[in-house]
Amino acid sequence: MTLALGIDGGGTRTRCLILNDAGEIVGFGVAGASKPDAVDVEIGTQNLRQAAQQAALACGGLAAIDTVFAGMGGIASNDDIAVIAGMIDQIGLRSGIPIGVDYDVRIALAGGLGGVPGIGLIVGTGSSCYGRNAAGESWRSGGWGFIFDDAGSGFYLGLQGCIAVIRAYDGRAPQTALTDPLLQAAGLQSVTDMMHWAYHPSLNIGKIAALAPIVLQVAETDPVAYDIVAKGCDELCTMIAAVAQKLGFSGEIPVAAAGSVIENNHLSRTLLTESLAQRVPGAYLALLVAPPVVGAAFLALQQVGITLSSDQLAALEIDG
Repeated sequence: MTLALGIDGGGTRTRCLILNDAGEIVGFGVAGASKPDAVDVEIGTQNLRQAAQQAALACGGLAAIDTVFAGMGGIASNDDIAVIAGMIDQIGLRSGIPIGVDYDVRIALAGGLGGVPGIGLIVGTGSSCYGRNAAGESWRSGGWGFIFDDAGSGFYLGLQGCIAVIRAYDGRAPQTALTDPLLQAAGLQSVTDMMHWAYHPSLNIGKIAALAPIVLQVAETDPVAYDIVAKGCDELCTMIAAVAQKLGFSGEIPVAAAGSVIENNHLSRTLLTESLAQRVPGAYLALLVAPPVVGAAFLALQQVGITLSSDQLAALEIDG
């Protein structure tokens, strides 16, 4: 029996899934963030090890694993891949097994569409887009981290919400209903507390991204918040359009959109759908076959010549 470990390493959580060659779940584990641009590599490695060991309890430990594939945010170069491969080397796997590392959005596409060509979109703490056509050609857009990019992401929404509150306080922008709920969510008494909260003891990406649900909720009735969400969705559409053009997609283009910002909110899905209809004719948000961590395990099995069907992937139930 072949055992495959799939890793979905994000800026908030790390999920690990072990599948056997029959497409059955052997184990599942969850821990904190492991994305290197979100947490220190040592902390990320600890979280990755914790999630993987939890998943491997049912098979006697990580030494039983035969193949590994990790999808992780923050990858833009071979140096980034080397850092993540080094993290994986420290979790207790036996030597010599195939280990693949790629963008988190690649595993979102593999799981979301069950291995068929299309475009994947991740909108969680960060954001990125990746496509693969029938010829096996691939392209990524976005995913350059919170300083340069992550447009439309949870961090983007939380940050823009904070900026709107500060500008309204200064008198530089219209008043917004975001002020009270954002302050309450952050545990702050006044707008004047926001600078210390954001910068000390250090910038915390996760706590800013955690404000995204507030922005999405307030956007239902507040024009300032609505404009933030609408601009974010337009940026996501720009990523999709860039990938579609680069890969020569035409006709119907399935888009597997994963992540808390886009999966769990009706407004963001509606705005993105409307933007796609105007700018990328034929592109549509597809019903997801399976979550990204299943896509990671799917790709791990493919590395050793085993391809599961989309029906097998769809039958898997992941809790967490």
